[in-house]
Order: sequence, then structure tokens, then C-alpha cells
Amino acid sequence: MAKSTVSDRLLHSIGITKTDSSLSAWKPPTLKARPRPERLPISSWERAEKSEKERPPTPAEPGMVFIHAGSFVIGDDEGANDAKPQHRVMLNGFWMDRLPVTNVDYKAFVEATGHRRPAHWVAGTFPAEKGKHPVTNVSHHDAVAFARWAGKRLPTEAEWEKAARGTIGQTYPWGNAFRKDNCNSHNEYGGETTSVDRFPNGASPYGVLDTCGNVMEWCSNYYDEGYYATAPYHNPEGPPGGQYRVIRGGFYAGNKADVRCAARHWAPERNLQDHIGFRCAKTLRQKPETATVNTATSSSEGHKVEPISNQQSLETISGNHPSTAERTGR
Repeated sequence: MAKSTVSDRLLHSIGITKTDSSLSAWKPPTLKARPRPERLPISSWERAEKSEKERPPTPAEPGMVFIHAGSFVIGDDEGANDAKPQHRVMLNGFWMDRLPVTNVDYKAFVEATGHRRPAHWVAGTFPAEKGKHPVTNVSHHDAVAFARWAGKRLPTEAEWEKAARGTIGQTYPWGNAFRKDNCNSHNEYGGETTSVDRFPNGASPYGVLDTCGNVMEWCSNYYDEGYYATAPYHNPEGPPGGQYRVIRGGFYAGNKADVRCAARHWAPERNLQDHIGFRCAKTLRQKPETATVNTATSSSEGHKVEPISNQQSLETISGNHPSTAERTGR
């Protein structure tokens, strides 16, 4: 066998075929396309690791943020009894309004449907300087009516909490330390509502704004003080009935305990207060065979609470849990 030359070996190494090394037989080299290596399969743990980093589904929902399916830490062992025990909950993916519903948003709804206006509006409209403030003095029924008109719904309190604090159980949308410059609370801003986009540094890990302070927000759940002890692991929707509805987020006069992401509040459905508003959610439409979470679990079925590791525990926060009067404004 003839010994190959260095040039022959070099040409072969880059995929060029050269049949004869003599000058008379030389022909322009031709390039041979080499097949691409097959993509390595993604392991289940890699897929789980990427689940929270996937791109949101298309088409996007204007003004909404997509919250990926997965588990998160809900509750607060350092809070009031109704926020205990701290545990994990699994939710399907859903869309959440980035901002609370504003006066401008609500006026469009009123004009389109003839629905009643908030009682504090003068001459049928809101003060000109408060167009971007959250709408208030709306009942649970009013909030549901707006959501249906918009093709949305009210969020469950579990969805609200995940959108507000992320997955690891941090105390506030931005972290574990209270920062008065990140939200409207403690009457620091005149004891009234502020523009819903005033505090960009108060955004949650998902980019949801104004969940902490300013106004409390209606959720779809009925309120039950002991619900967390028996709530299902998958997509908890609250008890089947009750005297009160859940409201979340604290408000402009609340203290740092009141505005924690895990703090639970309640109010009668018909309650009209100048510190209660709402935002909307929307269900991600999935084919049955691609649904992420088992939704067959009954809302009345209990579950074993998953322990929270020391690394995930929350730092203790001082301050008393707000009274019923503070929660409802009564």
C-alpha cells in the first residue's frame, strides 16, 4: 500500500476527496457534506430544570405575564395561623395580569356593558389624575363581571401568591427584607392609592407589579382559616362555600406584615372599600394529552404537606397580623 502524503491526510481530515496524487491526474477537490451528529436526548431532570425557563406560549396575552407550571412554596410558618403550614403546591401554567385593573380599564368595561360605576366616581367618571390608579369600591361580583367581559377570570389565591413571590417562598415580591420604597404601604404616600406602575423595583420574579400594598385584590376562593391543613396539592381552588372571599396583597395603610405575599385577608362578597381592587388571570388552554398537572384531584381532598428545607425557610418578620378591621376596612 502506498504511503499517504501529509497533504493527503490533511485533505481527508477536512472531508475532501483526492483520488490520485500525481499532477497529471489532479482534479479540483470536492467537498463532501458530513452528517450532523444526532442531538442527545434530554434527560427528565434536565427537562424539569428548564421548565421554569421555557418561553411563554404563543400567541401572547397582551398585558399579561405567563406563569409556568410547577410547584412553589405557599404559606408562612412565621405568619398568622391561617397561613400555616408552609408547604408546596403544584399549579398548571396560567396567565396573570401584570398590573391591577385601573380606573381607565374599568371605565371601558362600564361604557361597553352599562355595569354600575364605583360609588366614589363623580359625574360618571374617576378623577382625571387617577386614570392609572387601581379601581376600587368594586365588589367581588363587579370583579367577576369585568373578568368575564375581558375573557378572563379572577385568580385563585394560590395563583396570586405564586405570581407575587415566585417559587422559593420569599417574603416579598423582591426578596425577604421589607423595603418601603418598593410599595405603597404605611401611609407613606398620602394614605391613598398610587399609580399601578409607580414601583418597578417591587416587581415579582415573574415581572408582576403592584402585588404588595396599594390595594388588596379579590381572589376567586372562599376563605377558610384552616384550609391549608387539608388543601389538595394540585391546583387548590378553596373550599366549596363560605361567608367571605379571599383578598390578597395588603393596602396603602398596611404594615410590613400585612403586605407580605403569604398574608391572607378576607371580606364579604358585597364589600365596597376604597382599598380593595383586583387583577385578572387566564387559563392556559392545553390539549388533554399535554396537560402538565393532574387536575382530577378534588378540591376537598387533603394532601401530605411536603417539608420545606432549611435553605428554603423564611426569615422571621416582626409585626402583628392585621386585625379583621384592617383587612376589610370596617
